[in-house]
Amino acid sequence: MDKAKDETHPYLRLKIPESAPYELKPSGDHGWGGFATRFIAKGSLIYREQALFTLQPRGPQQVNDYTILWEVRQLSAQDKETFNLIVKAAALEGDDKVTDVFIKNYFRLANVPNELGLPTRSHHLGFFVFLSRLNHACVANAYIPQNEGKYISCYATKDIQPGEEIMFSYCADFESMQMEQRHRLLKFTCKCVACAPGTAFHELSEIRRKLIRGLNFLTQGMDFAYPRRDGHGPSGIIADPVLREAAKELFMPLMSRLFYESMIGLLLEEEGMMNAIMEKEIIARMRGAVRLLREPDNAVLALRIMEQKRWIDKWLVASRTLHKPDLGDIEGYLVLNMTRTA
Repeated sequence: MDKAKDETHPYLRLKIPESAPYELKPSGDHGWGGFATRFIAKGSLIYREQALFTLQPRGPQQVNDYTILWEVRQLSAQDKETFNLIVKAAALEGDDKVTDVFIKNYFRLANVPNELGLPTRSHHLGFFVFLSRLNHACVANAYIPQNEGKYISCYATKDIQPGEEIMFSYCADFESMQMEQRHRLLKFTCKCVACAPGTAFHELSEIRRKLIRGLNFLTQGMDFAYPRRDGHGPSGIIADPVLREAAKELFMPLMSRLFYESMIGLLLEEEGMMNAIMEKEIIARMRGAVRLLREPDNAVLALRIMEQKRWIDKWLVASRTLHKPDLGDIEGYLVLNMTRTA
């Protein structure tokens, strides 16, 4: 008997909140997934969930069966039953350790407020029941920002039709990684449109993501796809040693930054990965560069770029800015380096 289709599967006993516009169903090779029960408009909130419980480990060793079960013992009877259903479902897939179950169902929560409501510097790990049921896609129709105290929220990046599976990318850095590296980190094979070798979309996706990787290095001086995952260390994505060193030190002309950032936006949009958080971050970096410009002609051109509504139009106007110097370049270099070390 197919375990995923077993009518007694524990997921069928989970009480999905009425505010969550999806249901849990078998999803082929993915096991189970969340499928929309109604139309969900692009940009809208899909579901906001509070962690069932949180851990505050000071090291990897503190995420273990003992610390997890200690928190579970503090839960209400209903929440304990919910946790047990997740454990039973995991056992059907061969995960019989509580620690493994936690690892597959947690999200990192930064700046969880203390009792006084003030943010802390420590990181909490939250166990989430419902949003953890959503599957991965390198080109997804949803995204989950991970910085909301004890809550996480899922938003639609495009219109989602009833019956369509809701999926998000498990790693934010995937925007600049090609398929082989993504699959190596995921430890499973994604089968989304970007992971379908032999198709036109896949070939373009590989090019787009490599370009995004290089552009990120030029604008932020970090290689987010570097295997160490901290972005530092040697990077071969920029072949020109002079340009590579300048980017690493953030010594990049302000006008060139506008070109690079607008191209990142265009490529993310073409890849189907652009979401509100990404767009907000790119626009913020572009506005920061515009504020530092000191030459009137450059400022006028920069404002024209920012006025464009579409990324393709921003990029076309910005194509006139590459390598264009400005008297504010030195100040820009100093400001960016101060921000990096803050």
